[in-house]
Amino acid sequence: MPKRTFLFETYSGQLLTVKPPKYKLYQKLISEKQNDKEMIAVMAEILSDNIEGIEITSDYIYENYYIDDINKFADYISWIKAEKGSDPN
Repeated sequence: MPKRTFLFETYSGQLLTVKPPKYKLYQKLISEKQNDKEMIAVMAEILSDNIEGIEITSDYIYENYYIDDINKFADYISWIKAEKGSDPN
């Protein structure tokens, strides 16, 4: 298990232990040139990289996640930025 993980809990109680993104995906995440559809696709790709092995698709997010879950993803983004800032590499 990676040393650094983020526990993402949805409004409905689903728990995902999410790994930090690879650099290419991180660049997509912080890009301000995304529309909502692209951002949800990035979110799905990031959340799919979880310890539990649960695949999350854009369609799954659209159908099952509440707006609170989308907003909670901002906590993950803040965590990633803090982790990146604290890693000397």
